[in-house]
Amino acid sequence: MAELWHVTLVTHNSRYSERMKKYRVKTGPAFWLETEDEVKLCGIIGDIVEKYQMKFHQFNISGDHAHILMEVKDGKLEDAVKTLKSLSALEYKRSLGIAEKSAFHLWAQKFNKQLVDSPEYLKSVIRYISSNRLKHGLQGNAELETAIERLLYKVKGQ
Repeated sequence: MAELWHVTLVTHNSRYSERMKKYRVKTGPAFWLETEDEVKLCGIIGDIVEKYQMKFHQFNISGDHAHILMEVKDGKLEDAVKTLKSLSALEYKRSLGIAEKSAFHLWAQKFNKQLVDSPEYLKSVIRYISSNRLKHGLQGNAELETAIERLLYKVKGQ
């Protein structure tokens, strides 16, 4: 059975968790994506979505994080997110010309997830994701909007 999940990915070092505080993890500078980087990353994610037949019903990216409303079957959310994070980081690293053996971290180790379990929450999360750039004071961009539109699942015939 398919489930809808609101997934939030954050970039490396952009958040400091209680677990990190508990273990006194030292962090470096946060990874920030400029608009042209967001467009590039959306293209990479679009290729992954197509190849692995993922279903994104809503998506937005805002410098240091991304929100996804994704549909997954059979409790495979963790597998889908692991695939998305690892392949997008690898391809983004290649696009930057960083040597294969060099350390590179695009995404934080963990991700946030919330099951969409009601029509009210579905409406709320769609509004939240679609307006997230505005919430963070980030400009809209036609190229980015086109790249995001490519990621979204389309019902055949529409």
